[in-house]
Amino acid sequence: MAEQPKDKLIRLSLNSIKNSRLSLSRVIRLFGKGQLSEPKLRALVYGLSHLLKFFELEKGLEIEKQIEKINIILEDKGII
Repeated sequence: MAEQPKDKLIRLSLNSIKNSRLSLSRVIRLFGKGQLSEPKLRALVYGLSHLLKFFELEKGLEIEKQIEKINIILEDKGII
């Protein structure tokens, strides 16, 4: 049976979409270097994937609010 790599302690910056994507990349690179076990990789990728989906949802909601504001302005001006 192959020996599992000892998981390297990693710091993940998850405060923005960009930093979360960079953290996901870091996790994948560490696995590729054999510094992260497969179970740890799976758990981190699962969590990071969901976090990125939440960021995407939040951004979509922001865009919808902006569209609503634009529509109100256009309606007030009689354009639509």
